[in-house]
Amino acid sequence: MSDAKSSGAIPSLDGIRAVSILIVFVAHLGYDNIVPGGLGVTVFFFLSGYLITTLLRRELAKNGAISLPQFYLRRVLRILPPLYLIVGGATLLAVVGIINSPIELKAVLAQALQFTNYFAIINGSDGGIVPGSSVLWSLAVEEHYYLIFPLVFAGLSRSKLTRHSQAAVLLLAIAVGLCWRIWLQQHGALTVRTYTATDTRFGSILWGCVLALWHNPAEDMAEATSSERRNWLWIGLPIGAILMVLSLSFRSEFFRETFRYDLQGLALVPLFVGAVRWPEFGPFRLLNSWAAVWLGRLSYSLYLVHHIVIEQLVLKLPEAHPLIIGTLAMVISLAVALVVYHFVDLPLGKLRTSLHKPAKTRQTPTDSSTSMSGIVE
Repeated sequence: MSDAKSSGAIPSLDGIRAVSILIVFVAHLGYDNIVPGGLGVTVFFFLSGYLITTLLRRELAKNGAISLPQFYLRRVLRILPPLYLIVGGATLLAVVGIINSPIELKAVLAQALQFTNYFAIINGSDGGIVPGSSVLWSLAVEEHYYLIFPLVFAGLSRSKLTRHSQAAVLLLAIAVGLCWRIWLQQHGALTVRTYTATDTRFGSILWGCVLALWHNPAEDMAEATSSERRNWLWIGLPIGAILMVLSLSFRSEFFRETFRYDLQGLALVPLFVGAVRWPEFGPFRLLNSWAAVWLGRLSYSLYLVHHIVIEQLVLKLPEAHPLIIGTLAMVISLAVALVVYHFVDLPLGKLRTSLHKPAKTRQTPTDSSTSMSGIVE
């Protein structure tokens, strides 16, 4: 295994991003009846919860505190510049008539203010935005998580609870979310309500947070025994695969909008443990290949631009074969993503790295059972 804990890098995450964006991309080409695009989004959610909680854990362990201002600034620098450049640019093209689509100010403001999901729910549609940019509903869910979870983490880290107990608190929150979705379904809520709203989808992110606290493969399993390896890879992975297949097999709307999300979250736990802790094992090697890592690093910009490109190509080439549209869409989307990566992501990434400054606080306890205690700067 690559020593993720000592180097700071977490194996396989870029490769998982690459797989997720490919799932979403193919689904948006019109193959959503075959390829479950929603699964790609759920994986993105899980990954965000796992990664952010792991980074907060590392900051707390290193500095004895987490700096909320620095965290929020890093998130702003990571998320908003590519978002405003790609979606804002497409909206401008629609305003001047290059993209043929009616634009409404309230819809554009909802996107800019990370309110896309609730805007569509309240208004009954996502009209008034550039076709294809409705994918921002999922980004809104993640932005709400980035806003709230560091405060939750700070509160948990100041408590007397062990990490496992903190994970149990998050599991309770997941259970509350499941009950809320069931109640909404029983009272006639539309699918758009349970599928896109932050209050009904936060559980998909919290599953990743639970893993980061409970049995983090990048932090807590450096000395995993051969029996643990065998149990996770030869028992845990098949169970996870079976649970994932089951989550996709039941097609009733009630199941899909209630239990499916948490069943998939549970199924992803052994996948992430195996991929992060043993990246040299079997198919996990592919997640760490140069191609997967490269595509994973472009995945955010690809996610922002790909559906816009697909929608415009479908309008302009209505008789073209899906393979032609897909190839053109991928080439154009990759070109845009590469420009954004080299001229926006990389420069701002260096700036974000410079914001990891030690917090001025007391020394963090070294005992693993209490190492989550600390204060927020």
